[in-house]
Amino acid sequence: MYDDEWRYVYVNEQAARSLGFPREQLIGRNIWELFPDAIGNLFYREMLRAKSERRDVAFEHYYEPWGKWIENRAYVMPNGMLLFSTDITERKRAEAALRESEQRFRLMADAAPVLIWISGVNRRFTWVNKQWLEFVGRPMADMLGNSWIEHIHPDDLERIVQIYNHAFDAREPFLTEYRLKRHDGEYRWMLVNGTPLYEAGGEFTGFIGSLIDITERKAAEEAMRLSEDRLRLALESADIGTWDFNPLTGELTWDPRSKELFGLGPDATVNYEVFLAGLHPEDREPMHEAVQRALDPASGGVYAVEYRTVGLEDGVERWIAANGQAF
Repeated sequence: MYDDEWRYVYVNEQAARSLGFPREQLIGRNIWELFPDAIGNLFYREMLRAKSERRDVAFEHYYEPWGKWIENRAYVMPNGMLLFSTDITERKRAEAALRESEQRFRLMADAAPVLIWISGVNRRFTWVNKQWLEFVGRPMADMLGNSWIEHIHPDDLERIVQIYNHAFDAREPFLTEYRLKRHDGEYRWMLVNGTPLYEAGGEFTGFIGSLIDITERKAAEEAMRLSEDRLRLALESADIGTWDFNPLTGELTWDPRSKELFGLGPDATVNYEVFLAGLHPEDREPMHEAVQRALDPASGGVYAVEYRTVGLEDGVERWIAANGQAF
């Protein structure tokens, strides 16, 4: 507390320790004579303004001689001023460290080859990275809130909103795919993940997530599916069976037509022993030797044989022409 001449009239023990003087050496002394370095700085200007305008003030300032940040609340009294000061240096350092960390994150996020987003507890976007803005062709201000929904393909919208809301309610990560409209109007397939964010104290603060363009992968998968469908139709039309054999595990895979050629139903379990059992007794040893020759690297891996089967369930004898390639 100061009088009208800026002399200390009361100082508590904590304030005295902060000021670096015993209380008895402060009482009656003028603050500006004790701390001439403060004259002209923000503290000096605010205190004089409060006195001249007879108005309470609150402010923060950095006092270089102490290397400290101080939070001040000054109240005008009839015969002086009452000042409450708090050392907030650690808080300021923490805030600066947080700002630096956020700046580093945003620099890295803007350099990442993926779209990145952050949302708050209200489920609205609070930030997206540069790649997101370039992808949709809109400024940051347009992408805050729920405007990201406008870019989702109509056929995906309801499903994605349900996934997004469920993840928020459950505070759990999610992984999904949907189509997002690019700035040129083309919808691109995205692999999307989201992860809940928590403060150090465990308080939920929202979600962070990323989107990776997988359009080419989806096109390749569709081309593969169409190719497999065409192959299946061709094999069915040609009445050809397909098979696959792993000599390391003994696993043998037959399609329904191959099982039929051995007199088996479509749900029958098969392996190499079943294959041998289904052969005509006179053909078993030659066919086993033919398989071993095909598995010999020196043979080139070609497997081209003819043999008889005796249906394991129907007893019908059939002549089979089989071709394969070891690899």
